[in-house]
Amino acid sequence: MKKRFCIVLGLAATVAAVAVGYMYVGRCRFPAVSQVVFDREMKSPGCNVILISIDTLRADHLGCYGYARETTPNIDRFRRDAVLFRQAIAHAPSTEPSHASMFTGLIPAHHGALFVPRRPIATNVATMGEILKAEGYHTISYNGGGQVAAAFGFGRGFDEYVSFPNVNRYVEQTFSGKVKLMIEWLNKNRDKKFFFFLHTYETHHPYTPQKEDLALFESGYAGTLPAEISVDLLRQINSGERALDAADRAHIVNCYDAEIYSVDRAFGVLVKFLKDRGLYHNTIIIFTSDHGEEFGEHGKMGWHSHTLYDELLHVPLIVKFKDSQFAGQVVTPQVRHIDLLPTLLDVLDIPGSDPFEGVSLIEWFAHPRKQTLFAVSERDSKQAVNPLSIRTAQWKLYIGDRKPRLYSLRSDPGEQDNVYDWLRTKVRRTLHTELAARLENRAYAPQGKTVEFDKETLERLRSLGYVK
Repeated sequence: MKKRFCIVLGLAATVAAVAVGYMYVGRCRFPAVSQVVFDREMKSPGCNVILISIDTLRADHLGCYGYARETTPNIDRFRRDAVLFRQAIAHAPSTEPSHASMFTGLIPAHHGALFVPRRPIATNVATMGEILKAEGYHTISYNGGGQVAAAFGFGRGFDEYVSFPNVNRYVEQTFSGKVKLMIEWLNKNRDKKFFFFLHTYETHHPYTPQKEDLALFESGYAGTLPAEISVDLLRQINSGERALDAADRAHIVNCYDAEIYSVDRAFGVLVKFLKDRGLYHNTIIIFTSDHGEEFGEHGKMGWHSHTLYDELLHVPLIVKFKDSQFAGQVVTPQVRHIDLLPTLLDVLDIPGSDPFEGVSLIEWFAHPRKQTLFAVSERDSKQAVNPLSIRTAQWKLYIGDRKPRLYSLRSDPGEQDNVYDWLRTKVRRTLHTELAARLENRAYAPQGKTVEFDKETLERLRSLGYVK
């Protein structure tokens, strides 16, 4: 009750934040925009582009996002040359719809890509690969397949779209393998203008860290769990068949962190190569993840796709622009994955071929507006209507899978205290209205044909726990 009373005391000062984009601290008012001011002269036509997506990487397990462990020394150094977006929000807690939002600038309801009904990106929606290919880019992807297989529409516009369904080969599972292949391509094609999409499931369950990496984060574990955490084991844990103590839980997190460390090591190799070959300064590098992972915050261990809480939706987003413009700066207001494509096209001075739901962050910060960038997220499910959330920096409304929930993210960042029923304010009404408006601002994606899985894709999906 005391906690709820505190929320009420702060409500009068924060309710306006939803509608007009301001936050209040004491008696002072600050515009809810970063101090970063992007220069409109930053246009970089013809710049190379690398989009890196580390599947299932939580933002709060990176050092540059405040993690106490040294999981990401190379990424932390890289962020000194880049802009770090403190509150980047994904539009789904699962791989296919989240990546499709990055590729299209649209929320899931409007790009149509959902895994449960096996629907690809709608054919009437332009993708990042198609747009950049039309602008003369050589488009290449080395990725983990599964939910980002070409059959789901991600391969459209790519000269090479290479997935790795064989889970028994180390090079095909790790980020290091993708980096190695990218380096080989660049050594043969140094003078070509390129767009690379690199994706790895290395930090996705099952957790299979190298022994030497795990040793950096764990010593003296005497529990019964193995050094590798399988999907079947996690299913047993999450169904209640197998109990865990604190040491077991820590061991699972240690395995996850060790895999992050492996990804970071490969990332360091890539950055060094780009610098050594003189490619770094003229390459835009976008580093992000499609979603996070839950480690007990809402009842599951080592799992995702099942909720719309922040452990699954808050993702890292670090962007290095040409010549490391705005190096080391931090953007604190909330941004979304749907802002990536319009921002990239703005910087490259390429007109968008389709109206996006995201905005160019360059334009947004060059001309600060009194507005909030609302983040709409959708959980891919077997329900007739998928659960949805809409988030601001201050509030999250979560509806669809049980009673509506409203969370005050500043006073309750762990999203444990649902204030929907007793907090009858303008906030709740505004979020419902904004959610409806964003769903209705364009037609829903056409259903299209369902994707038929080939043997290799099915094997990959089974190894990742998406199908049994």
